[in-house]
Amino acid sequence: DPADERAFALRMRVALARGDRAGALRAYQEAVTILRHELDIEPGPDLDNLAAQAKSSR
Repeated sequence: DPADERAFALRMRVALARGDRAGALRAYQEAVTILRHELDIEPGPDLDNLAAQAKSSR
């Protein structure tokens, strides 16, 4: 399912574990685009929290 938030969260977690903040943020942007355009919903708090973590990680 291309709109599965759990799959996006997993991709983001894997990217963050590898230190790939840009990859995590790309996955987040892809999720936002799909969720908004296909389902007319916003991402859930898990994705938002992971994106915030990617933005603040150094």
